[in-house]
Amino acid sequence: MKSALNSLDKATRQALSYVKQIELLAPVLPLAERQQRPTGLVPLGLFFRPCYAGLTEVIGSWPGCTTMGTDSAEDPQLVYDTHVFCCVNERPSTHRRGCCASKGALELANYMCRLAMVKANGLSIRVNLAGCLNACEHGPAMVIYPEGVWYRFENHGDIDEILSQHVLRGKRVERLALHLDPSKMHR
Repeated sequence: MKSALNSLDKATRQALSYVKQIELLAPVLPLAERQQRPTGLVPLGLFFRPCYAGLTEVIGSWPGCTTMGTDSAEDPQLVYDTHVFCCVNERPSTHRRGCCASKGALELANYMCRLAMVKANGLSIRVNLAGCLNACEHGPAMVIYPEGVWYRFENHGDIDEILSQHVLRGKRVERLALHLDPSKMHR
């Protein structure tokens, strides 16, 4: 194992060092440092730890280190066929970004939850009320997993369409889809 580590290039050894530091310091890292994350992240409690591709062959498997985006026999089975998070965050009316709650999000999210229970037809659908999803200017906003598709919704008709088309039939509702640019999201 030690000789394998010695054969790594300097950048990879630094990456390994960083991984070990993050693993030990993640709970106490300042927010600014946690935001400067390398690619290939894995969750560590509420924070993230980098997972460098190719290192698992050299150092063995780090606990919780997987290649995101690939199916693996070790991946847990999905708990829900569809998991919907509806932002119902509330801010003061004077806040510059606004909030989903002031646009009727709670009533609409509760409507979606009741409607999903009635129309599930054997599917396992979960609708959760969520805090800020960071799409305040576009809201009310929701995100649907496992696809990770974002929508805005304004009325019962929008909820009906998202539920009947996306959740029950697997077809995206382009007129309500949010195409968010992660580089322009508020951090």
